[in-house]
Amino acid sequence: KVEIFYCDLIPAPDFEKKGKIEVEIDVDKIKTDYYHVWAGTTDYLKINTEDDWEILEIIFDLFNQKKPENFSHRFRSLSIGDVIALDQRFYVCQTLDWRQLSQRETQAFSAVKQSN
Repeated sequence: KVEIFYCDLIPAPDFEKKGKIEVEIDVDKIKTDYYHVWAGTTDYLKINTEDDWEILEIIFDLFNQKKPENFSHRFRSLSIGDVIALDQRFYVCQTLDWRQLSQRETQAFSAVKQSN
């Protein structure tokens, strides 16, 4: 199962700084800062790999180019600070890559899923 959570409150990164910028998530604000926008499967998205890092990159490309028809946020791209859940493994989009969320962050996102 694939789920996507948007956050509109992550400040724009300073692209003049070289290298990766780590995205920090305030677990106390996850319920108010993030919202669940899509759920589906890798089969629905026609993804034929089981490697999380490959799946994340494919989803990033899909949701920034040709979004699935059942996706209601068609004018918003997947961006820095947004989170993708692959089953119960959660990842945040950073400037150059993805970071797997800690157990504490993952538990907080599970509460967002249940409240939306």
